[in-house]
Amino acid sequence: MNDEPGAERLTPWSDLDEARQTELLAAYQADLDALPPTCSLETKVERFARWLAGRGIGFSMDDVGRPGPGHGRSAR
Repeated sequence: MNDEPGAERLTPWSDLDEARQTELLAAYQADLDALPPTCSLETKVERFARWLAGRGIGFSMDDVGRPGPGHGRSAR
């Protein structure tokens, strides 16, 4: 996140609930289908992060593979 004056504040991906994350992933699929394929994880993350930033959401390599909200919690 950029803390410079006037910098856009992005909602962290990890703050979104699972339903919202799923909704965004489904919406991104249409744009993803129009992009050239790549095997580069860095390129994939960069593209998704750019797409999400346009929707006010922050995403980084740190979010890759991280379970969403409600995952991994004990049922006790």
